[in-house]
This record gives sequence, C-alpha cells and structure tokens, in this order.
Amino acid sequence: MTTSTVTQSTTIVIFGASCNLTRRKLIPSLCSLFCKGRLGSEVNIVGIARNNISSEEYGDSLVKRMETFEDFRLDIENWRWQGVPFYLRSGKALNDKRTEIVIQFRRPPHLMFDQDISPNILAIQVQPDEGLHLEFQAEAPDEKMELRPVDLEFHCDDSFSG
Repeated sequence: MTTSTVTQSTTIVIFGASCNLTRRKLIPSLCSLFCKGRLGSEVNIVGIARNNISSEEYGDSLVKRMETFEDFRLDIENWRWQGVPFYLRSGKALNDKRTEIVIQFRRPPHLMFDQDISPNILAIQVQPDEGLHLEFQAEAPDEKMELRPVDLEFHCDDSFSG
C-alpha cells in the first residue's frame, strides 16, 4: 500500500457541505487524513451548502456530530512477541457494540500441500455474545490430500441456557 501526502497548496471544495453524508463520512475521513499527516499544512476546505450558517456554527456542529474512530497497530518490543502486530479498533456510532479479540496466526514457513490456504484464526468474543470461534485448516480424510477450512464454535448462551 502506498501512501502519499499533499505537499502543495490545495483547496478541496465540498458541494452539499451540510448534508448527512458529508458530516458522517467525508469530514471524518478528511480529519483522519489530516491527523495522519497525509493532507499537509497547506490544505483549505471550502464547503458549499443550501443552509445559511456561519463557518463557526458549521464547525461546531461538525465537531458535535462527528463519529470518532481509531484504528492503530501496536508492537510489543520483546523477543517473545517480536514481529507480532496487535491491532486495536475503537469508536462510537459504529454499526454494532462488541468487544472481541481476534488472533490471526502466521502461515507456516513451509507448506506441505501445494494449495493457497487462509490463515488460522482464533476469535474470542467478550461481549455481547460471549464465546470462542476457531477457524483452521485440516486435511480432508480422503485420498486427494487437500486442506479444507474447519470451524469450531462455542457460545455461552447455547451451552449454558436453561
């Protein structure tokens, strides 16, 4: 993935600046790019809308209604976790409220089967539906010698309802 930064003076014009899509998607995306340093310091944003409001009122309304979302990578600097990325994602006004830990295991350095396989995944759901989900590749019990994905699931509600 390549990332580029705007280095010259640029003006972005937003037609329909007061509409819901602009407030919920476009402005947060531009803010995220700016915070990550990808817009540079010489960027002007001009909004054109049907509503007759001042720049200050419009700015205040954007800040109040803006969704917050953060997605970042952590690396633990010791020998045991060297090269293992931890991704944290958090935000408000997302589609659903949940807490989960997803571990995507590395591919083995040497594959026994000449086949493109998906990585093994362990997902631990903390809330709202407590449980575990393990997805891994297993050799099918036939003569073809091929791997197939296998899913193992455990949900507390299903096992302990009563």
